[in-house]
Amino acid sequence: MSVPSASSRLDAFQRAVVESRARTIRVVAPAGSGKTRTIVERTLRRLARGISAGATLLLTFDRAAAATLAERLEREARRRGVDPSGAKVATLNAFGNRTLRERIPEEAGSVIGEAERLTIAGEALDRLEAADRDLRWALPLHVEAGACLSLFTRLKNELVDPGGPDPDRVAGLLLDDPRLAAYLPPDPEADGRGHEAARAWSWLYRAYDRALRDRRGLDFDDQKLRTCLALRRSARLRRHVREGLDEVVVDEFQDVNRLDFELVRAIASDATLVVAGDDDQAIYGFRGCTSRYIVGLERHLGRPVESHELRNNYRNPANLLRAAGRLIRHNRGRIAKRPVATVEGRASIEARRCASPEEEAAALGAWVRSRRGEGARLEEVAVLVRTHAQAAAVAGGLEGRGIPCRTAGTDESHPPGPGGASGRTPGRGLPVATYFKAKGRQWSHVALAGCNDGTIPHELAPVDDERRLFYVGLTRATESVLATYRRERGAPPPSRFLREAGLVRSLFGLLR
Repeated sequence: MSVPSASSRLDAFQRAVVESRARTIRVVAPAGSGKTRTIVERTLRRLARGISAGATLLLTFDRAAAATLAERLEREARRRGVDPSGAKVATLNAFGNRTLRERIPEEAGSVIGEAERLTIAGEALDRLEAADRDLRWALPLHVEAGACLSLFTRLKNELVDPGGPDPDRVAGLLLDDPRLAAYLPPDPEADGRGHEAARAWSWLYRAYDRALRDRRGLDFDDQKLRTCLALRRSARLRRHVREGLDEVVVDEFQDVNRLDFELVRAIASDATLVVAGDDDQAIYGFRGCTSRYIVGLERHLGRPVESHELRNNYRNPANLLRAAGRLIRHNRGRIAKRPVATVEGRASIEARRCASPEEEAAALGAWVRSRRGEGARLEEVAVLVRTHAQAAAVAGGLEGRGIPCRTAGTDESHPPGPGGASGRTPGRGLPVATYFKAKGRQWSHVALAGCNDGTIPHELAPVDDERRLFYVGLTRATESVLATYRRERGAPPPSRFLREAGLVRSLFGLLR
Protein backbone atom coordinates (compact mmCIF):
# COMPACT_ATOMS: atom_id res chain seq x y z
CA MET A 1 0.00 0.00 0.00
CA SER A 2 1.36 3.43 -0.87
CA VAL A 3 0.25 7.01 -0.47
CA PRO A 4 1.56 9.96 -2.50
CA SER A 5 3.91 12.01 -0.40
CA ALA A 6 2.13 14.50 1.85
CA SER A 7 5.27 16.61 2.21
CA SER A 8 4.08 19.28 -0.22
CA ARG A 9 0.79 19.57 1.69
CA LEU A 10 2.40 20.06 5.10
CA ASP A 11 4.52 22.79 6.59
CA ALA A 12 7.61 21.87 8.62
CA PHE A 13 5.75 22.03 11.96
CA GLN A 14 2.91 19.80 10.75
CA ARG A 15 5.36 17.36 9.16
CA ALA A 16 7.23 16.96 12.45
CA VAL A 17 4.00 15.81 14.11
CA VAL A 18 3.10 13.45 11.27
CA GLU A 19 6.54 11.81 11.32
CA SER A 20 7.06 11.62 15.10
CA ARG A 21 7.47 8.15 16.58
CA ALA A 22 7.28 9.32 20.20
CA ARG A 23 4.94 7.42 22.52
CA THR A 24 3.23 10.54 23.87
CA ILE A 25 2.83 13.63 21.69
CA ARG A 26 1.36 17.02 22.54
CA VAL A 27 0.31 19.13 19.56
CA VAL A 28 -0.16 22.78 20.52
CA ALA A 29 -2.42 23.99 17.73
CA PRO A 30 -3.54 27.64 17.84
CA ALA A 31 -6.48 28.86 15.76
CA GLY A 32 -5.96 28.52 12.02
CA SER A 33 -2.83 26.36 12.23
CA GLY A 34 -4.04 23.32 10.24
CA LYS A 35 -4.64 20.95 13.14
CA THR A 36 -7.23 18.76 11.40
CA ARG A 37 -5.04 18.43 8.31
CA THR A 38 -2.17 17.30 10.54
CA ILE A 39 -4.26 14.68 12.34
CA VAL A 40 -5.62 13.29 9.06
CA GLU A 41 -2.18 13.15 7.46
CA ARG A 42 -0.70 11.36 10.44
CA THR A 43 -3.44 8.72 10.24
CA LEU A 44 -2.94 8.31 6.47
CA ARG A 45 0.81 7.88 6.98
CA ARG A 46 0.10 5.07 9.45
CA LEU A 47 -2.17 3.36 6.92
CA ALA A 48 0.57 3.69 4.32
CA ARG A 49 2.93 1.82 6.65
CA GLY A 50 0.48 -1.08 6.72
CA ILE A 51 -0.99 -0.43 10.17
CA SER A 52 -4.60 -1.57 10.39
CA ALA A 53 -7.15 1.27 10.30
CA GLY A 54 -8.79 -0.22 13.38
CA ALA A 55 -5.61 0.24 15.39
CA THR A 56 -6.18 4.02 15.52
CA LEU A 57 -8.86 5.62 17.68
CA LEU A 58 -9.67 9.28 16.95
CA LEU A 59 -11.63 11.01 19.70
CA THR A 60 -13.16 14.46 19.98
CA PHE A 61 -15.87 16.13 22.04
CA ASP A 62 -18.86 16.88 19.83
CA ARG A 63 -20.64 15.03 17.07
CA ALA A 64 -20.16 17.71 14.43
CA ALA A 65 -16.39 17.71 14.94
CA ALA A 66 -16.29 13.90 14.85
CA ALA A 67 -18.36 13.84 11.66
CA THR A 68 -16.11 16.42 10.02
CA LEU A 69 -12.96 14.50 10.96
CA ALA A 70 -14.41 11.19 9.74
CA GLU A 71 -15.56 12.70 6.45
CA ARG A 72 -12.21 14.35 5.80
CA LEU A 73 -10.30 11.17 6.60
CA GLU A 74 -12.57 9.15 4.30
CA ARG A 75 -12.29 11.65 1.43
CA GLU A 76 -8.50 11.97 1.61
CA ALA A 77 -7.98 8.23 1.98
CA ARG A 78 -10.18 7.39 -1.00
CA ARG A 79 -8.54 10.11 -3.09
CA ARG A 80 -5.16 8.49 -2.48
CA GLY A 81 -6.32 4.93 -2.98
CA VAL A 82 -6.18 3.95 0.68
CA ASP A 83 -8.88 1.92 2.41
CA PRO A 84 -9.89 3.67 5.67
CA SER A 85 -12.47 0.99 6.59
CA GLY A 86 -12.36 0.20 10.27
CA ALA A 87 -10.97 3.58 11.33
CA LYS A 88 -12.60 4.54 14.62
CA VAL A 89 -13.70 8.17 14.89
CA ALA A 90 -16.01 9.01 17.78
CA THR A 91 -16.89 11.41 20.53
CA LEU A 92 -15.84 10.34 24.00
CA ASN A 93 -19.52 9.90 24.85
CA ALA A 94 -20.15 7.66 21.84
CA PHE A 95 -17.06 5.60 22.66
CA GLY A 96 -18.29 5.19 26.23
CA ASN A 97 -21.77 4.20 25.12
CA ARG A 98 -20.43 1.58 22.72
CA THR A 99 -18.16 0.17 25.41
CA LEU A 100 -21.10 -0.15 27.81
CA ARG A 101 -23.24 -1.92 25.23
CA GLU A 102 -20.52 -4.28 24.02
CA ARG A 103 -18.52 -4.92 27.19
CA ILE A 104 -20.60 -3.95 30.24
CA PRO A 105 -24.26 -4.63 29.33
CA GLU A 106 -25.35 -4.51 32.96
CA GLU A 107 -24.34 -0.83 33.03
CA ALA A 108 -25.79 0.03 29.61
CA GLY A 109 -29.13 1.62 28.84
CA SER A 110 -30.93 4.21 26.76
CA VAL A 111 -29.95 7.86 27.03
CA ILE A 112 -32.93 9.58 28.61
CA GLY A 113 -34.13 12.93 27.29
CA GLU A 114 -34.06 16.15 29.27
CA ALA A 115 -37.79 16.31 29.99
CA GLU A 116 -37.76 12.90 31.68
CA ARG A 117 -34.56 13.71 33.54
CA LEU A 118 -36.14 16.90 34.86
CA THR A 119 -39.07 14.82 36.10
CA ILE A 120 -36.71 12.37 37.82
CA ALA A 121 -34.81 15.20 39.52
CA GLY A 122 -38.04 16.84 40.64
CA GLU A 123 -39.26 13.58 42.13
CA ALA A 124 -35.96 13.21 44.00
CA LEU A 125 -36.47 16.66 45.52
CA ASP A 126 -39.96 15.66 46.67
CA ARG A 127 -38.63 12.46 48.22
CA LEU A 128 -35.91 14.37 50.07
CA GLU A 129 -38.57 16.70 51.49
CA ALA A 130 -40.52 13.70 52.78
CA ALA A 131 -37.49 11.74 54.00
CA ASP A 132 -35.59 14.47 55.84
CA ARG A 133 -37.15 17.91 55.97
CA ASP A 134 -34.18 19.44 57.81
CA LEU A 135 -31.78 18.17 55.15
CA ARG A 136 -34.01 19.57 52.40
CA TRP A 137 -33.93 23.00 54.01
CA ALA A 138 -30.14 22.94 54.09
CA LEU A 139 -30.42 23.76 50.37
CA PRO A 140 -31.25 27.19 48.92
CA LEU A 141 -34.98 27.86 49.10
CA HIS A 142 -35.85 27.87 45.42
CA VAL A 143 -33.91 24.86 44.11
CA GLU A 144 -35.44 23.51 40.91
CA ALA A 145 -34.91 20.33 38.92
CA GLY A 146 -32.85 22.11 36.25
CA ALA A 147 -30.33 23.22 38.86
CA CYS A 148 -30.08 19.64 40.11
CA LEU A 149 -29.21 18.37 36.63
CA SER A 150 -26.54 21.06 36.15
CA LEU A 151 -24.87 20.21 39.45
CA PHE A 152 -25.08 16.47 38.80
CA THR A 153 -23.24 17.08 35.52
CA ARG A 154 -20.47 18.91 37.38
CA LEU A 155 -20.20 16.08 39.93
CA LYS A 156 -19.97 13.46 37.20
CA ASN A 157 -17.35 15.46 35.33
CA GLU A 158 -15.32 15.52 38.57
CA LEU A 159 -15.58 11.72 38.70
CA VAL A 160 -17.81 11.64 41.78
CA ASP A 161 -19.42 8.17 41.93
CA PRO A 162 -23.21 8.60 42.29
CA GLY A 163 -23.42 5.13 43.80
CA GLY A 164 -21.63 6.35 46.92
CA PRO A 165 -20.89 10.08 46.79
CA ASP A 166 -18.58 11.41 49.47
CA PRO A 167 -20.26 14.47 51.08
CA ASP A 168 -16.85 15.84 52.11
CA ARG A 169 -15.70 15.85 48.49
CA VAL A 170 -18.99 17.34 47.31
CA ALA A 171 -18.64 20.07 49.95
CA GLY A 172 -15.10 20.79 48.79
CA LEU A 173 -16.22 21.20 45.18
CA LEU A 174 -19.08 23.51 46.14
CA LEU A 175 -17.03 25.68 48.46
CA ASP A 176 -13.96 25.94 46.21
CA ASP A 177 -15.70 27.07 43.01
CA PRO A 178 -17.37 30.50 43.22
CA ARG A 179 -19.47 29.61 40.16
CA LEU A 180 -21.24 26.99 42.31
CA ALA A 181 -22.22 29.43 45.06
CA ALA A 182 -25.86 29.29 43.95
CA TYR A 183 -26.04 25.71 45.19
CA LEU A 184 -25.20 26.69 48.76
CA PRO A 185 -27.19 28.58 51.40
CA PRO A 186 -26.10 32.11 52.40
CA ASP A 187 -22.98 32.10 54.56
CA PRO A 188 -22.24 28.38 53.99
CA GLU A 189 -19.24 28.42 56.32
CA ALA A 190 -21.42 29.27 59.33
CA ASP A 191 -22.52 26.41 61.58
CA GLY A 192 -21.51 23.76 59.04
CA ARG A 193 -24.29 24.74 56.64
CA GLY A 194 -22.07 24.13 53.64
CA HIS A 195 -21.48 20.53 54.71
CA GLU A 196 -25.19 20.01 55.41
CA ALA A 197 -25.98 21.28 51.91
CA ALA A 198 -23.38 18.89 50.50
CA ARG A 199 -25.06 16.00 52.36
CA ALA A 200 -28.39 17.00 50.81
CA TRP A 201 -26.91 17.20 47.31
CA SER A 202 -25.23 13.82 47.81
CA TRP A 203 -28.60 12.31 48.83
CA LEU A 204 -30.25 13.75 45.70
CA TYR A 205 -27.40 12.63 43.46
CA ARG A 206 -27.70 9.05 44.70
CA ALA A 207 -31.50 9.08 44.41
CA TYR A 208 -31.30 10.42 40.85
CA ASP A 209 -28.85 7.67 39.87
CA ARG A 210 -31.06 4.95 41.36
CA ALA A 211 -34.07 6.27 39.46
CA LEU A 212 -32.12 6.24 36.20
CA ARG A 213 -31.04 2.66 36.80
CA ASP A 214 -34.61 1.60 37.63
CA ARG A 215 -35.56 2.81 34.14
CA ARG A 216 -32.51 1.16 32.52
CA GLY A 217 -31.51 4.67 31.57
CA LEU A 218 -28.42 6.87 31.32
CA ASP A 219 -27.94 10.57 31.19
CA PHE A 220 -25.44 12.14 28.80
CA ASP A 221 -22.48 12.02 31.19
CA ASP A 222 -23.15 8.45 32.37
CA GLN A 223 -21.87 7.18 29.04
CA LYS A 224 -18.37 8.24 30.09
CA LEU A 225 -18.72 7.96 33.86
CA ARG A 226 -19.98 4.37 34.03
CA THR A 227 -17.35 3.29 31.51
CA CYS A 228 -14.55 5.01 33.42
CA LEU A 229 -15.61 3.60 36.79
CA ALA A 230 -15.90 0.10 35.29
CA LEU A 231 -12.42 0.38 33.75
CA ARG A 232 -11.03 1.37 37.14
CA ARG A 233 -12.59 -1.70 38.77
CA SER A 234 -11.72 -4.37 36.19
CA ALA A 235 -8.28 -5.23 34.81
CA ARG A 236 -9.95 -7.69 32.43
CA LEU A 237 -12.12 -4.94 30.97
CA ARG A 238 -9.09 -2.70 30.57
CA ARG A 239 -7.33 -5.41 28.56
CA HIS A 240 -10.36 -5.87 26.30
CA VAL A 241 -10.79 -2.14 25.63
CA ARG A 242 -7.07 -1.62 24.89
CA GLU A 243 -6.78 -4.75 22.76
CA GLY A 244 -5.66 -3.93 19.22
CA LEU A 245 -5.31 -0.18 19.88
CA ASP A 246 -1.95 1.10 18.71
CA GLU A 247 -2.63 4.87 18.77
CA VAL A 248 -5.22 7.12 20.42
CA VAL A 249 -5.63 10.68 19.13
CA VAL A 250 -7.65 13.18 21.17
CA ASP A 251 -8.63 16.48 19.58
CA GLU A 252 -9.61 19.68 21.48
CA PHE A 253 -7.70 18.43 24.51
CA GLN A 254 -7.83 21.86 26.14
CA ASP A 255 -11.52 21.17 26.87
CA VAL A 256 -11.13 18.00 28.93
CA ASN A 257 -12.43 17.69 32.48
CA ARG A 258 -11.23 15.22 35.09
CA LEU A 259 -13.59 12.49 33.88
CA ASP A 260 -12.46 12.93 30.26
CA PHE A 261 -8.80 12.84 31.24
CA GLU A 262 -9.08 9.72 33.37
CA LEU A 263 -11.08 7.94 30.66
CA VAL A 264 -8.48 8.81 28.02
CA ARG A 265 -5.67 7.70 30.31
CA ALA A 266 -7.40 4.36 30.94
CA ILE A 267 -7.93 3.77 27.20
CA ALA A 268 -4.47 4.83 26.03
CA SER A 269 -2.12 3.58 28.74
CA ASP A 270 -0.64 0.92 26.42
CA ALA A 271 -0.85 2.92 23.17
CA THR A 272 0.74 5.94 21.58
CA LEU A 273 -1.21 8.97 22.76
CA VAL A 274 -1.48 12.11 20.63
CA VAL A 275 -3.35 15.07 22.12
CA ALA A 276 -4.05 18.23 20.15
CA GLY A 277 -5.47 21.56 21.25
CA ASP A 278 -4.85 25.14 22.29
CA ASP A 279 -4.93 26.14 25.94
CA ASP A 280 -5.68 29.72 24.85
CA GLN A 281 -9.04 28.48 23.56
CA ALA A 282 -10.09 26.67 26.74
CA ILE A 283 -13.48 28.35 27.29
CA TYR A 284 -15.59 25.77 29.12
CA GLY A 285 -14.39 26.24 32.68
CA PHE A 286 -17.97 26.58 33.86
CA ARG A 287 -18.49 22.94 32.84
CA GLY A 288 -15.50 21.79 34.86
CA CYS A 289 -13.21 21.68 31.81
CA THR A 290 -9.65 22.87 32.35
CA SER A 291 -6.52 23.55 30.33
CA ARG A 292 -4.30 22.21 33.12
CA TYR A 293 -4.13 18.78 31.51
CA ILE A 294 -2.75 19.99 28.17
CA VAL A 295 -0.46 22.52 29.90
CA GLY A 296 0.95 20.00 32.39
CA LEU A 297 0.45 16.83 30.38
CA GLU A 298 3.69 15.14 31.41
CA ARG A 299 3.03 15.73 35.10
CA HIS A 300 -0.54 14.49 34.94
CA LEU A 301 0.18 11.44 32.79
CA GLY A 302 3.39 10.48 34.53
CA ARG A 303 5.22 9.68 31.29
CA PRO A 304 7.55 11.65 28.99
CA VAL A 305 5.87 13.93 26.45
CA GLU A 306 7.22 15.22 23.13
CA SER A 307 5.69 18.65 22.45
CA HIS A 308 5.12 20.30 19.05
CA GLU A 309 3.73 23.71 18.20
CA LEU A 310 1.96 24.32 14.89
CA ARG A 311 3.32 27.82 14.41
CA ASN A 312 1.99 28.85 11.00
CA ASN A 313 -1.36 30.68 11.14
CA TYR A 314 -3.35 30.33 7.90
CA ARG A 315 -6.31 32.48 8.98
CA ASN A 316 -5.40 35.80 10.57
CA PRO A 317 -3.35 38.67 9.06
CA ALA A 318 -0.27 39.64 11.06
CA ASN A 319 -1.72 42.75 12.73
CA LEU A 320 -4.77 40.82 13.96
CA LEU A 321 -2.54 38.01 15.19
CA ARG A 322 -0.43 40.56 17.10
CA ALA A 323 -3.51 42.08 18.74
CA ALA A 324 -4.73 38.64 19.83
CA GLY A 325 -1.24 37.82 21.14
CA ARG A 326 -1.03 41.06 23.16
CA LEU A 327 -4.35 40.17 24.75
CA ILE A 328 -3.76 36.53 25.64
CA ARG A 329 -0.28 37.08 27.07
CA HIS A 330 -1.98 38.65 30.10
CA ASN A 331 -3.09 35.15 31.14
CA ARG A 332 -0.93 33.21 33.56
CA GLY A 333 0.13 29.58 33.37
CA ARG A 334 -0.32 29.24 29.62
CA ILE A 335 1.87 27.57 27.01
CA ALA A 336 4.05 30.27 25.37
CA LYS A 337 3.60 30.36 21.60
CA ARG A 338 5.37 31.92 18.60
CA PRO A 339 2.74 32.14 15.84
CA VAL A 340 3.68 33.23 12.32
CA ALA A 341 1.07 34.82 10.04
CA THR A 342 1.05 33.42 6.49
CA VAL A 343 -1.86 35.61 5.30
CA GLU A 344 -0.73 38.64 3.35
CA GLY A 345 -2.02 42.16 3.96
CA ARG A 346 -3.60 43.74 7.04
CA ALA A 347 -6.93 43.28 8.73
CA SER A 348 -9.12 46.30 9.36
CA ILE A 349 -9.43 46.55 13.17
CA GLU A 350 -11.59 49.23 14.74
CA ALA A 351 -12.97 49.97 18.20
CA ARG A 352 -16.03 52.24 18.14
CA ARG A 353 -17.46 54.20 21.03
CA CYS A 354 -21.27 54.44 21.16
CA ALA A 355 -23.29 56.83 23.30
CA SER A 356 -26.39 54.62 23.63
CA PRO A 357 -27.84 51.21 22.71
CA GLU A 358 -29.53 52.85 19.74
CA GLU A 359 -26.25 54.32 18.50
CA GLU A 360 -24.56 50.93 18.90
CA ALA A 361 -27.29 49.23 16.88
CA ALA A 362 -26.97 51.90 14.19
CA ALA A 363 -23.18 51.48 14.10
CA LEU A 364 -23.47 47.72 13.75
CA GLY A 365 -26.09 48.05 11.03
CA ALA A 366 -23.97 50.53 9.07
CA TRP A 367 -20.92 48.29 9.42
CA VAL A 368 -22.82 45.22 8.14
CA ARG A 369 -24.22 47.18 5.18
CA SER A 370 -20.72 48.49 4.38
CA ARG A 371 -19.29 44.95 4.34
CA ARG A 372 -22.15 43.86 2.10
CA GLY A 373 -21.50 46.81 -0.16
CA GLU A 374 -17.90 45.64 -0.53
CA GLY A 375 -19.17 42.32 -1.85
CA ALA A 376 -19.30 40.15 1.30
CA ARG A 377 -22.11 37.63 1.44
CA LEU A 378 -24.30 37.70 4.55
CA GLU A 379 -22.87 34.36 5.73
CA GLU A 380 -19.34 35.85 5.63
CA VAL A 381 -20.23 38.41 8.31
CA ALA A 382 -20.99 37.71 11.98
CA VAL A 383 -21.76 39.60 15.18
CA LEU A 384 -20.50 38.00 18.40
CA VAL A 385 -21.73 38.77 21.90
CA ARG A 386 -21.19 37.45 25.41
CA THR A 387 -24.71 36.37 26.48
CA HIS A 388 -27.96 35.18 24.94
CA ALA A 389 -29.69 38.33 26.24
CA GLN A 390 -27.23 40.42 24.21
CA ALA A 391 -27.82 38.20 21.16
CA ALA A 392 -31.56 38.86 21.33
CA ALA A 393 -31.08 42.62 21.74
CA VAL A 394 -28.50 42.89 18.94
CA ALA A 395 -30.55 40.76 16.56
CA GLY A 396 -33.64 42.88 17.29
CA GLY A 397 -31.72 46.10 16.63
CA LEU A 398 -30.34 44.82 13.32
CA GLU A 399 -33.63 43.38 12.14
CA GLY A 400 -35.24 46.74 12.88
CA ARG A 401 -32.77 48.17 10.37
CA GLY A 402 -33.64 45.66 7.68
CA ILE A 403 -30.89 43.11 8.31
CA PRO A 404 -32.24 39.56 8.80
CA CYS A 405 -30.50 37.70 11.65
CA ARG A 406 -30.25 34.23 13.05
CA THR A 407 -29.42 33.46 16.65
CA ALA A 408 -28.61 30.22 18.42
CA GLY A 409 -29.01 28.88 21.94
CA THR A 410 -26.05 29.85 24.07
CA ASP A 411 -23.90 28.73 26.94
CA GLU A 412 -23.48 30.95 29.97
CA SER A 413 -20.52 31.80 32.18
CA HIS A 414 -21.75 29.54 34.96
CA PRO A 415 -24.23 26.66 35.35
CA PRO A 416 -27.90 27.59 35.73
CA GLY A 417 -28.60 28.43 39.34
CA PRO A 418 -31.53 27.18 41.38
CA GLY A 419 -33.91 29.10 39.09
CA GLY A 420 -32.83 27.28 35.85
CA ALA A 421 -31.98 28.98 32.43
CA SER A 422 -33.21 29.31 28.84
CA GLY A 423 -31.99 29.60 25.20
CA ARG A 424 -33.20 30.85 21.81
CA THR A 425 -34.38 29.03 18.74
CA PRO A 426 -32.11 29.15 15.68
CA GLY A 427 -33.33 31.39 12.84
CA ARG A 428 -32.02 32.52 9.44
CA GLY A 429 -29.88 35.43 8.27
CA LEU A 430 -26.80 37.20 9.64
CA PRO A 431 -25.19 35.04 12.36
CA VAL A 432 -25.54 36.64 15.80
CA ALA A 433 -23.85 34.22 18.21
CA THR A 434 -22.11 34.05 21.53
CA TYR A 435 -18.36 33.59 21.67
CA PHE A 436 -19.04 30.03 22.84
CA LYS A 437 -21.01 29.18 19.71
CA ALA A 438 -18.39 30.83 17.49
CA LYS A 439 -15.59 28.49 18.54
CA GLY A 440 -14.40 26.38 15.64
CA ARG A 441 -15.91 28.82 13.11
CA GLN A 442 -14.47 31.63 11.03
CA TRP A 443 -15.88 34.55 9.03
CA SER A 444 -14.36 37.22 6.84
CA HIS A 445 -15.76 40.00 9.01
CA VAL A 446 -16.55 39.85 12.73
CA ALA A 447 -18.14 42.46 15.00
CA LEU A 448 -17.69 42.10 18.77
CA ALA A 449 -20.63 43.95 20.31
CA GLY A 450 -21.10 45.26 23.83
CA CYS A 451 -17.42 45.24 24.86
CA ASN A 452 -17.80 46.73 28.35
CA ASP A 453 -16.42 45.51 31.66
CA GLY A 454 -19.01 43.46 33.51
CA THR A 455 -20.21 41.98 30.23
CA ILE A 456 -16.88 40.86 28.79
CA PRO A 457 -15.26 40.00 31.15
CA HIS A 458 -18.51 38.79 32.67
CA GLU A 459 -18.85 39.87 36.26
CA LEU A 460 -19.53 36.30 37.47
CA ALA A 461 -16.68 34.53 35.66
CA PRO A 462 -12.90 34.30 36.21
CA VAL A 463 -11.06 36.95 34.18
CA ASP A 464 -8.58 34.48 32.65
CA ASP A 465 -11.49 32.39 31.32
CA GLU A 466 -13.11 35.49 29.86
CA ARG A 467 -9.85 36.63 28.24
CA ARG A 468 -9.65 33.29 26.42
CA LEU A 469 -13.23 33.82 25.28
CA PHE A 470 -12.40 37.25 23.85
CA TYR A 471 -9.30 35.77 22.20
CA VAL A 472 -11.53 33.22 20.48
CA GLY A 473 -13.76 36.05 19.25
CA LEU A 474 -10.86 38.08 17.85
CA THR A 475 -9.37 35.12 16.00
CA ARG A 476 -12.59 34.22 14.16
CA ALA A 477 -11.98 36.98 11.57
CA THR A 478 -9.91 36.81 8.40
CA GLU A 479 -10.35 40.37 7.08
CA SER A 480 -11.88 42.82 9.55
CA VAL A 481 -12.94 43.27 13.17
CA LEU A 482 -15.21 45.90 14.70
CA ALA A 483 -15.47 46.13 18.50
CA THR A 484 -18.24 48.32 19.91
CA TYR A 485 -18.58 49.60 23.47
CA ARG A 486 -20.92 51.95 25.26
CA ARG A 487 -19.99 55.19 27.02
CA GLU A 488 -23.34 56.66 28.07
CA ARG A 489 -23.75 58.03 31.58
CA GLY A 490 -23.52 55.25 34.18
CA ALA A 491 -22.15 52.62 31.76
CA PRO A 492 -19.20 50.50 32.90
CA PRO A 493 -15.85 51.37 31.30
CA PRO A 494 -14.78 49.79 28.01
CA SER A 495 -13.66 46.20 28.40
CA ARG A 496 -10.11 45.94 29.71
CA PHE A 497 -9.56 43.45 26.89
CA LEU A 498 -9.76 46.26 24.30
CA ARG A 499 -6.86 48.00 26.02
CA GLU A 500 -4.90 44.77 26.48
CA ALA A 501 -5.25 43.96 22.77
CA GLY A 502 -4.17 47.49 21.84
CA LEU A 503 -7.55 48.48 20.37
CA VAL A 504 -7.88 51.48 22.71
CA ARG A 505 -5.19 53.43 24.55
CA SER A 506 -6.92 53.65 27.90
CA LEU A 507 -10.12 52.93 29.74
CA PHE A 508 -11.42 56.25 28.41
CA GLY A 509 -11.64 54.71 24.98
CA LEU A 510 -9.09 56.76 23.02
CA LEU A 511 -8.23 54.94 19.80
CA ARG A 512 -4.72 53.67 19.37
